[in-house]
Amino acid sequence: MTRWMTLSIAALFIAAASIQAQDAAPGAAGAAPGGIVKQNKKANANVADEAISVSGKLSKDQKKGRNGVEKTVYSVTTADGLAMLRPDATVTAAVLDAMVGKDVTATGTGRTMEHGGKKMTHFKTLTSVVLK
Repeated sequence: MTRWMTLSIAALFIAAASIQAQDAAPGAAGAAPGGIVKQNKKANANVADEAISVSGKLSKDQKKGRNGVEKTVYSVTTADGLAMLRPDATVTAAVLDAMVGKDVTATGTGRTMEHGGKKMTHFKTLTSVVLK
């Protein structure tokens, strides 16, 4: 019984110490020599997705992924930027293939950012893609 109690207290102490260490230095993990802070991709994971709607011309491209495997990428070109679509259970690749080259309105959830002065929208989930 005392051994179990000692192990429980030790585990609790280690967990509390690791939580305090994570809270104490949130920016230290991305810091580089010279005071330059690198962008941490995991920091953006906490940003909540928002409801978005984008209208423009749907296109389909083949691109190589990180591991060298080719993948199909769907995008909507708008007047002020580009929106990247990811087929899912609601809107499948077959539905998107039928609309390639046409003006569409895509709705769903995701994020909008700026890259090099251009607006970039990444859909995490698609609710609908309809012809204009």
